[in-house]
Amino acid sequence: EFKNYLNDSFKFDDKISLLYGNVLEFKETQAETFRVIHEDCRRSCWRFMTIFEQQTRLFTRALQGVFEHFFIDVWINTPPEMQQNYFQGITDSVEIVFGAFINFNRVIHNLSWFKACEDDFNTFFGDIMGFFYSEQEYKRAVIYSIYALQKVHQFNKFDLNTMEQHNLSVISLISQNDKKLSKYISDQPAQTISCFIFQYVNTFFLHNTNNIQLSVKLVKLQLNLNTKGIVHFIQTIISACSRAYAPDLFNEPTLLRISDENKLQIDLPNISGIEILSHCVNHVMQLDANSVIICDMLDQFEKKYKK
Repeated sequence: EFKNYLNDSFKFDDKISLLYGNVLEFKETQAETFRVIHEDCRRSCWRFMTIFEQQTRLFTRALQGVFEHFFIDVWINTPPEMQQNYFQGITDSVEIVFGAFINFNRVIHNLSWFKACEDDFNTFFGDIMGFFYSEQEYKRAVIYSIYALQKVHQFNKFDLNTMEQHNLSVISLISQNDKKLSKYISDQPAQTISCFIFQYVNTFFLHNTNNIQLSVKLVKLQLNLNTKGIVHFIQTIISACSRAYAPDLFNEPTLLRISDENKLQIDLPNISGIEILSHCVNHVMQLDANSVIICDMLDQFEKKYKK
């Protein structure tokens, strides 16, 4: 379904010429960028384990190896001004595109090609084209991923000043639209609040869920929304999740909830605005039972703010 959406949404020009990177050369010549990409890829692809529950951790580590190679092919084809700046988390949107085109069974049948340990994977230097359905499908995946990165770039420009402005916009919307939450965070240092908002602005919540349906909808929304819509959506999700995280504090009805295990960890009498900001979205979005409700929220936002 997501592949069909991409095919319908983006014009594919088969005449576009792409560079396919030498991963070893990239690792040696752009060591620092490679290091950060590898760190991002180490935490990628776990959401696909929800589809292939019978597979071992090696399956995910193998996917990470293919994804890292794939992402480098994407990255070296982005405009030079983008390649000068890499922010952790920008692999998230590309990961969902990758999942729409990869042939998972070919990875499963060739796990012996990959090496990994408990907490890391070895970079895969071989040809990854065979893990996709065809060379043209691979090319589509790379081009659509470039489009996705360009949309992320359009939103934050890989520029700290621009990102900080978006952070301030979210904080301003909380102040305007959510007086209760604003009261709980108003006594905290502005820079501290901004740091917690930053993690949501930059990653668009994709770090916070392994639910495939929700992940796909988040990427679609990221591609479709204008800047105003994205900022409003971030504020709305934070407000909704804060009520699920500390319902007794807000004393408002909410359809969202957190796990009983996480409830036991909350010291409600001593809870702070910083704790609400830092934990509420993680706890709510990681609970699979909330995904349908959040997807409905996404649909409403898409109708309201789509360009």
